[in-house]
Amino acid sequence: MVLAVGLVGDAHGIGAALLRAGTNLLARSDLPGEPPAAKGATLIQGERSFFEELEFPRRIVLDLLPGEQVDQVLETVYPWLEPGDVVLDFSGSYWVDTLRRFRRMRHRSIYHVDLAVVGQTGARRVLVAGDAEGVELALPVAEQLVPGRRVVRAGHAGTAHYARALGDAVASVAGQLRGELRQMLEALPLEQDVAGILTALLPERAPSDGRAPWVLDDAVRLEAATPLLAQAVMLDRAEQLEQHVTPVSLTRVGPYQDPEEIL
Repeated sequence: MVLAVGLVGDAHGIGAALLRAGTNLLARSDLPGEPPAAKGATLIQGERSFFEELEFPRRIVLDLLPGEQVDQVLETVYPWLEPGDVVLDFSGSYWVDTLRRFRRMRHRSIYHVDLAVVGQTGARRVLVAGDAEGVELALPVAEQLVPGRRVVRAGHAGTAHYARALGDAVASVAGQLRGELRQMLEALPLEQDVAGILTALLPERAPSDGRAPWVLDDAVRLEAATPLLAQAVMLDRAEQLEQHVTPVSLTRVGPYQDPEEIL
């Protein structure tokens, strides 16, 4: 049986990956901010048609950038969702914003599951977080993206998106470490394959895409000692300033809150 999934947005290429896996993808492009639809998806206009095309429980994938558009889209589709439906949020939003959205959906027994694609090409994993029942409904979608053994049940709602930000900070560390390793290799006065040795020692990761600064703020709030992460993130920022490059900055909708205040 072909899995049918509703899709809003295509910020991280989740739709394209699901299409390659053979998913029957129904996409909305007439929502707030007109998020683009994945090429190859079936375009559906209007809430009634969109939800009637999906079998219950409906799986709605959000592939949006963090920020207010996530709330605007949820506000639009919320009246059409029914108890037992699941929203699969791939936005990589600030985890506090994700917890707030999770709580709102939970009031009507709608599952809000946060997911994050992390790791290097060829060994990527999908983290899935939320209520156990919602995670079970999300697993068939996650397993379309990576083999089942690489799907990780991350824990409580918010933990997948929290880990996504940590992954950005790790990318900063890896970038700085690769720079130091390159200097050490180039300092050796012998013929060598610098690029090949570098890849063997530390495979290149995708660069940080704007979430790493959130980690510094969380470290202070959560009283976690992260000198290595902090130094790498600040060195990245210093390099951007020196090169007159505008740093990529993703939006947090709300400030830090203690989870007990939200839940």
